[in-house]
Amino acid sequence: MGADIVIAVDVDERFQPIDEDSFRALGSVSHRVMTLHLSKVDEGQLKAADIVIHPEVNGIGLISTKSKDARAAIVAGEEAATQALPVIKERIFGSAHE
Repeated sequence: MGADIVIAVDVDERFQPIDEDSFRALGSVSHRVMTLHLSKVDEGQLKAADIVIHPEVNGIGLISTKSKDARAAIVAGEEAATQALPVIKERIFGSAHE
């Protein structure tokens, strides 16, 4: 749509290997399937972005209404954005920026 730089923020859990004992918990298989599906859906969009910010939100439920989860997600987002700032500044200003 004409953007010079596209910054994507991926707020889904990371799909990573887990211990098979994790599947003994109620709802664990459906959670794993949903996490896999979301990672595949997002894959193409993330490849199209110039910069991807991925806050550490593992363990925060996708539709959680708990205020502690909201606070944890905000902190994770702020931390991830702060870590991405050097890359963003480099992309915007080039190597001449100090």
